[in-house]
Amino acid sequence: MRAALVLLALVAASAGLLAYQALRDPLAALAPVGAIGESIVQDEALVARSDPPLLVHRVALPTSEAGVVRFAVRRPVQAEGHLPVVVLAAGLRKGRDQVADAPAMGQTALVVLEYPLPRRVRVIDLLNPASLVRLYRGAMRAPAQLAAAAAWARAQPWADPDRVVLVGASLGSIVAPAAWRLADGIGARPAAGAFGYGGADIQALAEAGLAKGTNPVLLWGASRLLGTILAPLDPLRHLPAMRGGPFLILSGTADGLIPERSVRLLETLTPQPKTIIAMPGGHVGDEAAATAAAVGALKGWLVERGLAQAW
Repeated sequence: MRAALVLLALVAASAGLLAYQALRDPLAALAPVGAIGESIVQDEALVARSDPPLLVHRVALPTSEAGVVRFAVRRPVQAEGHLPVVVLAAGLRKGRDQVADAPAMGQTALVVLEYPLPRRVRVIDLLNPASLVRLYRGAMRAPAQLAAAAAWARAQPWADPDRVVLVGASLGSIVAPAAWRLADGIGARPAAGAFGYGGADIQALAEAGLAKGTNPVLLWGASRLLGTILAPLDPLRHLPAMRGGPFLILSGTADGLIPERSVRLLETLTPQPKTIIAMPGGHVGDEAAATAAAVGALKGWLVERGLAQAW
């Protein structure tokens, strides 16, 4: 009961913040990219058993405004010309782990962001002011860090800057629209964008994500609190303002984590030119078959547009 009262008090206190956020440009609340420093390569390793052999390493990239950006990179050792690059923001697992588990992509490099966020967010964490502040600061930095990773990829001597694609999957589909706008603002607009198994309206997404086993009053308060403090990040605010494209939107017909209304908002608000594909199955990452199907759809879409070679 006490926890519910504390959370409801926080929701009430955030009402003024919500009104203020609604009146300002959401980009003004997000951390900018700022100046990008020299990258530091860490934990470089050769994966010789793969075909083609791959070089895998982590990168720490300092920025003046968004903190140190950390991401994992995987690319063929022997490149056939300048490589297309997929810059991916997915779940909260470490980028190195996601790179290791990612399917073979032939002559396409992969860059995977490591979020400046806690690995897990629980309702009880929202009652701790220090945890709430860390979540807010990390969330406001995440789009700029993804944009910086995309800018870094474009500048690499092995990369084709005209074939750098921004992909947001699951949690990444929330971060990617704001990152697209920030990258565009620093002259690093990606060649294409793909948003999969996510949606718009952070309050609705939070309510669905926290629903299992949560007291209804706590769920109501937690979802509204997250919807308020994370409003500048919400794809609702960024999708209509994105320039360029093309865009791909993927969803699962049996995805139990993403509300259908949020999926429809993502599909409707993403500007043209866009392709919308509903894949059979559940949430990407939770089901191997759904993940394989999503990767196949992304590959076909990229190859058809000359943004990647078949793998």
